[in-house]
Amino acid sequence: LVCSVLVLLAAKLFSAKSGGGLSKDVQRLLLSFVLHDSPEVKSHALSCYHTVVCCHSNESEFAKKVVEIAQKSIETIHHNIRMGCLKLIGQLGHMQGSHGDPVALIQEYCSDSDPRVRAAALQAFLTMSKRGLKMPLFVYHKASEALRDDLEDVRLVAVNLVWRLGLENVDSIIADRGMELRIVDDAFVKVCDMLNDISVMVRALAAKLLGDFNAVSSEFLNQTLDKKLMSHLKMVQSDHERQKALHQAGGSRDWDSGRTWHTNKPKMELDLDELSLVSAGACGAFVHGLEDEFMEVRSTAVDSMCQLSIKCPAFALKCVDYLVDMFNDEIQSVRLKAINSIRKVSSSIELREDQLETVLGVLKESSTEIREALHALLSSCQIMSIAGMESTAHSLLDNLKKYPNDRQSIWRCLKSLGSNHSYLVSTLVPQLLSTHPHFMSKEPDMDDPAYICILILVFNAAQNALTIPPQFPRHVFRHYAYLRDTLPDLIPKIKYGMPSASRKLSSRLNSQNRSDAGHDFLSEVVSRAQSACGLKMAGEGRKIWRTCVDDLHRITQLDQKLSSVANYTATFIQCQCLMNEVNEVLTHDVLLSSECSSQTSLPRTVGMIKELFLLSYRLEHGFMGTSHKLSLKAQLIRVVAHALLLLLAVHLDVDTERSEQFVKLKQLFSERLDHIRQFCGEWSSLSCPDLLEPFGNTNLVTMATDTLTQSLQPLVNAQFCTDLSLPDLLCVKQSSAELLEPPEVSRDDYLKFVSSLALSIDVDTCLRSVSSLDKVAIQVKFPDGRKLLFTPKASDIRPTGIDESKVETSLIVSHGIWTDSSQLEVCVVLRYPTDVRREDTCFSFCRSLKTPPWPRGSRGKHPLPEDTIDFPESVLAISNVIRFRIFPQENSSKPGSFNVFQN
Repeated sequence: LVCSVLVLLAAKLFSAKSGGGLSKDVQRLLLSFVLHDSPEVKSHALSCYHTVVCCHSNESEFAKKVVEIAQKSIETIHHNIRMGCLKLIGQLGHMQGSHGDPVALIQEYCSDSDPRVRAAALQAFLTMSKRGLKMPLFVYHKASEALRDDLEDVRLVAVNLVWRLGLENVDSIIADRGMELRIVDDAFVKVCDMLNDISVMVRALAAKLLGDFNAVSSEFLNQTLDKKLMSHLKMVQSDHERQKALHQAGGSRDWDSGRTWHTNKPKMELDLDELSLVSAGACGAFVHGLEDEFMEVRSTAVDSMCQLSIKCPAFALKCVDYLVDMFNDEIQSVRLKAINSIRKVSSSIELREDQLETVLGVLKESSTEIREALHALLSSCQIMSIAGMESTAHSLLDNLKKYPNDRQSIWRCLKSLGSNHSYLVSTLVPQLLSTHPHFMSKEPDMDDPAYICILILVFNAAQNALTIPPQFPRHVFRHYAYLRDTLPDLIPKIKYGMPSASRKLSSRLNSQNRSDAGHDFLSEVVSRAQSACGLKMAGEGRKIWRTCVDDLHRITQLDQKLSSVANYTATFIQCQCLMNEVNEVLTHDVLLSSECSSQTSLPRTVGMIKELFLLSYRLEHGFMGTSHKLSLKAQLIRVVAHALLLLLAVHLDVDTERSEQFVKLKQLFSERLDHIRQFCGEWSSLSCPDLLEPFGNTNLVTMATDTLTQSLQPLVNAQFCTDLSLPDLLCVKQSSAELLEPPEVSRDDYLKFVSSLALSIDVDTCLRSVSSLDKVAIQVKFPDGRKLLFTPKASDIRPTGIDESKVETSLIVSHGIWTDSSQLEVCVVLRYPTDVRREDTCFSFCRSLKTPPWPRGSRGKHPLPEDTIDFPESVLAISNVIRFRIFPQENSSKPGSFNVFQN
């Protein structure tokens, strides 16, 4: 019971660590527990003290008392109490108690009979070192001795302590068996030696810590790649090697002839302990780590080699062969780390043809992540020969043929290869373009992806090699102008060697000039949209806004860099246009003028309000980089859409029998206003809009209908386009996704599987500018109209660049017998939170109009379509829709419903 009380008390004090200090009564209560007779209570009390001193560091008086208690209680036979005392002394090592130096006290227990106490003593030294205390040299020797301990936990702490002390005292000199070494070199050798430990955890930790020895001498660093025995940095020859050298010198094995000088000199005397330590230290450490049977050791060894290679280019040259060999590892994550490691040190190395052959063989991997990492490696590395460049180009074309979805990654790789190896590509231009010196070659098809790859490689090499453009056939110049327009990020501007017409076209298509023109045109469109807000004729203003939207859509087609800004601005103007049009319909009472007009205009008006909700949510959640000001505008648009719904309900004259739904609509409107006020309160740069002042201290639920209608008029007449600011818009990026798999097939093609069994559907998509990856979902629409959302696992999402990620997952579909194939639709969507709960009930009063009474003489004759009054789901589609057909074939099982789950 007392132990339970101590555990609860420690948890309570930990949760209150940000509060005030400990009272005297609490301190006396805590200190009284250590006087208990039970060893378990004492150990729990010491653990509670450790929690208190960690959370309440300002309690110096309490800490001094705790140190005294720990130093006094450590002389006990119970290992738990000794461990708790050592833990406390290590945490409070800067406080010296009455029992002397804490470092000397801890040293005595490094040789304790209980291995758990020995581990606690070493951990206390490690804690004191982390807290900034300078450790004497004998602590390093104690840690070195503990590397041979029988218990794995002791060796783990000892490795950490040796590593830390070696890095803290880099230039300190120690004497070890007649040699003077820097402590960082000696620590490096000892950690390397732990790669031969029997424990996997110790080997993995040692391999991980090796990468932090940036100040180690190059002699020891190079020794990690050589398995030959070394003693005092001198080669130790075997007996066979010594006899061979003696025979070559003309000596005899049995006697000395006297004809050769110094042949029978005394052999070097070696101590067995000295040989086992020095020779087995850094000697071949990384080679052993890369050949380890456990993936954890190999993976950390690759990481450490990469870290040391970045700091030492000479070491990087020697590591390439070993890292390239790791491309054949059986574990994918190890292969991926090896590829990324060579990419990080690619500026210091050049790939030979034999190494390049191994590298290019990885392009046949089925893993997209591996292939893309290899494309990035080829983009940054240097190739030494023409034959290597040719084999690289052909391997990438084979990769494109086998995996067409790698197109963008291969294009970026070829762009870098061309710009980095212009001199090599210049000699391969005739072979790559299939030209003949005497005969005219056939013009290739511009829709051929392989031909585009070759042109990207050649054009990027041509910007640095003047000898390449004269080798181009005539059609290549036309293709250059076309690709310069369609792929401006991949095709560079070639200044010399091009015909005059191509140069003029290239200057006209210069990305900088086009970007400046796009900015000017975008600014002019925004000014036109703002000027339309002041027109008295609402119809004229909507014409101008629709023209602005068309111009903005044209910008998205011409300038990829401004497409996000143009789409956002077009969506914003569309919202303004819809608000204006719905308000005009309600103001002129067109809905109620006749039965014929209400039959057509009411569904259209409800549909426009629903679209207004959708577009406003897209403005807030479908773009990344939107300012708080723009987010507030999107929320205000939803407030206007809700106000238009209230006015529509008033105009439809909903009778008292259905007034409950109107009251709910007013309650939701009040919640929406509270949400905006809360949003403005979270950011100091925002203030509550003036449009919401009439609803500040009023109860909307009890407000009279006439008063409510009058209060809503300024809100629905607001013009938001006047506040558009181009600097805020230029920071916006549209969230998008591209579905690469499953591939879209024709109607005659379908996926067959046995009914009631499983069909795996691979989903591969690229995400761009998605701020919250946890909101990404895969939406599947089934033949019966149902839509299901599947959330990818965190392990299925991996970053591929700045604001870019890739999702690779799979869905499992199961169904009973079908008589024919049917279509599934897959797309990527973003989930978003709504402003209010149960927002789908906003249109509930419209659903009631499907039954009598209908307003003014058209009762029940024209019910609204279901898709018009249903509130949209809380998702935004951000990708293309892939359609494919499935066909469960006949089986003995009975037809059933869908069974779909994520793999």
